[in-house]
Amino acid sequence: MSRRRPLSLLTATVLVAGLIAGPVGAARADEELDRYLAAAGAAAYSGTQVVVTTWNGGTFATVVDIERSGSGTVVTADNGSVTVIDDGSAHDAAGTVRISAWSTHGTTDGYQVTAVREVTTIGRPALEVVVSEGSMRRALLVIDEETRAALATTVFNPDGSVFREITSTEFGRPDTDRADVDAGPGYTMMVQAPDSDLPGDLAGYRLTDGYQDGDGVSQAYFSDGLFSFSVFQLDAPARLDRLEDAVVHELDGHAYRVVVEPSALLVTWEADGASYVLVGDLPPDHLDAVLRQLPTPGSTGLLGRIWQGLFG
Repeated sequence: MSRRRPLSLLTATVLVAGLIAGPVGAARADEELDRYLAAAGAAAYSGTQVVVTTWNGGTFATVVDIERSGSGTVVTADNGSVTVIDDGSAHDAAGTVRISAWSTHGTTDGYQVTAVREVTTIGRPALEVVVSEGSMRRALLVIDEETRAALATTVFNPDGSVFREITSTEFGRPDTDRADVDAGPGYTMMVQAPDSDLPGDLAGYRLTDGYQDGDGVSQAYFSDGLFSFSVFQLDAPARLDRLEDAVVHELDGHAYRVVVEPSALLVTWEADGASYVLVGDLPPDHLDAVLRQLPTPGSTGLLGRIWQGLFG
């Protein structure tokens, strides 16, 4: 199998999983927030969601149908593509990604519930939960009282503008006869890797899992309890069809290629003789803080920088 296919499968899985996965860890500073997030992550439901992300003045939107139950989750995108996510695996028409094991960890004490009030959304009793990060309002969660699923999620930038909004337009109990899709020919097995070249903490996001496959692709998964991202490393240029839509993101004099998906950001660059792909739902200010702690585009590593300093 070419490296292009496993990387495409892996990044697509992360993009889709970001729509339905509950937070993977506890927000240690606030047990109330922990309870809300854990319940939302385990809730069974079916519905339609509108997902809108705003980035540098552009708006990116999609509509997805989600069927989530104890047997897994089916996500149908507005382009007709179907992804099935079960315990430890995901598959679509392109193939299957399987993860050997998965950890769940609390990772940060940076968030607090600062307000809760009763509301009604799409005719359903719900709780509106304000999540703050320090003195700023970071997220607004609307939690269905019956199922404890998130009916709506709004993520804010530091200036108070909206970065991402996920809104349910239809919502109900899951259909026991869910739709399914046959897996395509691709197959990628990600096994746990004991070590990672990346730091254990990136701007408050803790490394919770590391994986590798047989084609030179490694994946490191980071979470801060509310948002998460994966960093893929490979020893060849990253080739993804969706990179055709990439825009340049300038940060501290370095250029990154960014693809804005409604559910996540995909960032790619090359450094230290390797290619990096970051995929996650983290807000832009968090993204910049994380990128500043990763190898920068064009960097040559410690030995290379010493050599250049000595000999030009």
